[in-house]
Amino acid sequence: MVIKVYIASSSGSTSIKKQQQDVIGFMAVNKIEFEECDIAANEDNRKWMRENVPENSRPATGNPLPPQIFNEERYCGNYEAFFDAREDNCVYAFLGLTAPPGSKVLLAVRAMLAEGFIRVIGYQDSRYTATPMSLHCQDGGKDKPNQEDALKTDFVLAEFPTCTEATQGFHLYRRLPAVVPESCLLIMVGLLVGGVIYGTPHQASPFLSTDVFFLYLLPPIVLDAGYFLPIRLFFENLGTILCYAVLGTFWNVFGIGLSLYGICQVGPFGLGDVSLLQALLFGSLIAAVDPVAVLSVFEEIHVNEQLHILVFGESLLNDAVTVVCTGYYMHWLLLIITLSLNRARH
Repeated sequence: MVIKVYIASSSGSTSIKKQQQDVIGFMAVNKIEFEECDIAANEDNRKWMRENVPENSRPATGNPLPPQIFNEERYCGNYEAFFDAREDNCVYAFLGLTAPPGSKVLLAVRAMLAEGFIRVIGYQDSRYTATPMSLHCQDGGKDKPNQEDALKTDFVLAEFPTCTEATQGFHLYRRLPAVVPESCLLIMVGLLVGGVIYGTPHQASPFLSTDVFFLYLLPPIVLDAGYFLPIRLFFENLGTILCYAVLGTFWNVFGIGLSLYGICQVGPFGLGDVSLLQALLFGSLIAAVDPVAVLSVFEEIHVNEQLHILVFGESLLNDAVTVVCTGYYMHWLLLIITLSLNRARH
């Protein structure tokens, strides 16, 4: 299949020229086989392009303007549609092509889910098939790491020693907690490290994957909280803490999700395409509360120990509940996407 890009070599519009260069440059850089069809030099090309652009893609007045993109005789879209597909990481779906080996298909789908929209029209990738709750790669079961991923991971892990030493210094220097809270100190360290990474020339942009977070960054946080945890009070009130952390978080998830879904069904908002599953996914993302300020106030005023451990214990466990809920809804959305991709493929 050859992609045909209809252009006008003698166009007097600077905007059209830039759009044509953008499309052709993208095709060339990504080594996508394409053919330039000049409507200015060939009247047959001009006539064919105007006849084959669908009615719903034509301007309100006048004729369709280049660039227009076709896959053989199938219409793909104009520059605006191409630009949107490129921003959404689904250019191959837009062009109706099979993604090359090494493409970030699953990451692109998760990124689309995170931004609250799903675009699954016409995507074809023979390396991925539907399984009951996930996408699996046929060329070995997992995506193979490349050099760029390794560089991105190194950048993220470079922050870990800095944050660790900052936390240790915070606890060793007794006057510092009276001047600045620990959370503010870590924010400043993060800004400092981010500025250093941003100012350092590199080819791969820093990227925090879920594996890096759960394997390297989360364990020290949990161990730090466990080290300073009053064990006796925690286990004496474990039933109440679990009730708050599990049932309370589920209450938040369903309360936020159902309320959001109900609001989206109101006509004037124009959000009727938001599904209940997407609303519940969003609810699971924001359901867990992190009462840092409340706990700080509790410590300042020396509140009742039982009240303190209930709030602290609930904040320690509710994140795990939301991680499970979010993963559950994400898997279901990925399953729906995969089934849609398979139907479009056939």
